[in-house]
Amino acid sequence: MLLREAVPDDAYAAAQLLIEVFPHLPVTEHQVRWHLTDPAPEEAARHVAAVDGQRLVGWARSTLDPEQAGHGRVLIAVMPGWRLGGIGSALLADAELHLAAAGATTLHAQALDDEAIRRFCASRGWHPGGWARYLSLDLASIPAGAAPVPPDGVTLLPAWTLEHLYPLYQVHAECVEDEPREVPPISLSYERWQEEVWHAPGHDPAAGMIAMLGERLVSFSLADVDRSSGRMWSTMTGTVRGWRGRGLATLVKATALHRAAERGLRTAWTVGSDSAPMTAVNTRLGYRPTVTQVILVRHLTEQ
Repeated sequence: MLLREAVPDDAYAAAQLLIEVFPHLPVTEHQVRWHLTDPAPEEAARHVAAVDGQRLVGWARSTLDPEQAGHGRVLIAVMPGWRLGGIGSALLADAELHLAAAGATTLHAQALDDEAIRRFCASRGWHPGGWARYLSLDLASIPAGAAPVPPDGVTLLPAWTLEHLYPLYQVHAECVEDEPREVPPISLSYERWQEEVWHAPGHDPAAGMIAMLGERLVSFSLADVDRSSGRMWSTMTGTVRGWRGRGLATLVKATALHRAAERGLRTAWTVGSDSAPMTAVNTRLGYRPTVTQVILVRHLTEQ
């Protein structure tokens, strides 16, 4: 078994590995290749592949968190048949050394909520800091036929039909600001929003929906899509202040799911929300808890 720095030609095999280990996460070959070929300088990203002969059997991605100085993030994946052989330990040690050298003192990761995995992490100084729930919906369960009907005065449109994206940027920014979270979000400029949200790898403009009230954009739902695996991920659904509580978020997300089913996608994923209204939306749409991940933290100053 060999650990080496990853190269762009690893993108396909790495994506297949990550999809097998983390089917609930938005991973595509294009996304992995983009991370390898166009890294954000402020993230100090490092990607390491574990190979057995010609087969990629392990993967690590370690980055600084641009939103929190001194914090880093780690993702480790090992093929099921190659576990318990030291590959995960070697990848984790490499990631920790890299992030420590880059100036991180607090590291964050997520792992499947499994007793053996928790013991593995605890033995290496990682401790639970919370849990993340992922919900899924079998798109085949959506009845064929007419899509949801908007109320009078509201027009539903695919997000890609917007001639100018600035109104969507404004509503998106407002909804991000209002999300319940421990760390305040970074305010993105319009140019950076286009780069990190609209043109992000995996984002599919054809999967998104917007609700217009006259000429005003009042609600939206955006999604990543991986056609090869038939999966989609809701990345953000929101409604402008003053128009919440009227069913618009349910309407745009339900329409996006209906269109995804028509396009032949099989499974829709979303992250369990701390927002009671969004939890209610997901429940109404038929999402069910599927995967729980433990959020892990390690303080490098603790020995």
